[in-house]
Amino acid sequence: PVAMTDFAYFMQLVGAATGAAVRRGYALVLSSETDARDSVLGQVPVDGGIVIDPIRRDPDVKRLRALGAPVVTIGRVPGEPDGNWVDNDHSKGMRSVLDHLAKRGAGRIALVGIPLTTTYADDTTGAYTRWCEATGSRPQIEHARDFTEAAGFEAAMALLRSRPRPDAICAPLDRLALGVLLAAETAGIAVPAELLVAGITNSEASRRSRPSLTALDLHPESVGANAVNLLLDLVEGRDPPEPRMVVPTRLISRSSTRRR
Repeated sequence: PVAMTDFAYFMQLVGAATGAAVRRGYALVLSSETDARDSVLGQVPVDGGIVIDPIRRDPDVKRLRALGAPVVTIGRVPGEPDGNWVDNDHSKGMRSVLDHLAKRGAGRIALVGIPLTTTYADDTTGAYTRWCEATGSRPQIEHARDFTEAAGFEAAMALLRSRPRPDAICAPLDRLALGVLLAAETAGIAVPAELLVAGITNSEASRRSRPSLTALDLHPESVGANAVNLLLDLVEGRDPPEPRMVVPTRLISRSSTRRR
C-alpha cells in the first residue's frame, strides 16, 4: 500500500483532478482504502470513479463496475488493454532515460526494480530489459522492498557491491532515486563523476537534492485533469473524443548526470 501524500506525483495529479472536477460542477472524493469495508464506494453514492495504478483484477474497478458506474483508470488494468484510461508511454520514457545515460558515458546501467503489479512497473522494467538486449548490455536489477528512500538505499548498496559495479543507476520513483544518491554518498562514490543517477518521476525533492536529480516529467497535472474530463464525458452520456489517452513525457537533465 502507498499513501498518496507520500509521493509528489500523486499530490500533483489529485490537485489538478480536483480543480478539473470543480470546474465542471462535480466534487472529487478521495479514497486510498483497499478494504471493502472502509472503501468510500460502499458509503457514498458516486457518479463514476477514477482508479490510479490499477492492479490485475483490481477490487475498486470491480466495485465500480458492479455499481454500474463509469470507470477511468490512470494506467491500464493489467491484461485489459481496452477500456477508458489515461497513461504515459512509459516504455518510450524509460528508453529516453537509458539513452540519455548512455550518451553521458554509462556502459553498465542498473535498475532498481519494483513489484510487477501495475502496467507502470511492467512497462518500465520491460523497456529496460529490451533496451539492454538491443544494446548488448547485461541487465542488473535489484528489487526494492518498498517505495521509500530506505528501500532505494538498500537496493543501491547491493548494486554498488556487485561486480562489475554499475556506472549508472535508474530508479522508477523519485524516492527510490533519492535513496540511490544517499547510498552513493555513503559508499564514497561521487555522483556524477563515478556514478550517474536518474529517476523516472520528477518532484521538488528531485530538484532540490544535491546533486539535483535527472528525472522524467510525467506531467501528472495533465494526467489528472484529462482523467476527470474523460470520466465526466462518460458520466454525462457523451462519447469521449479519446477514450484512451497518452500524455507525453519530458526528460529533465540535472546535475546527477552531468559529467564534466
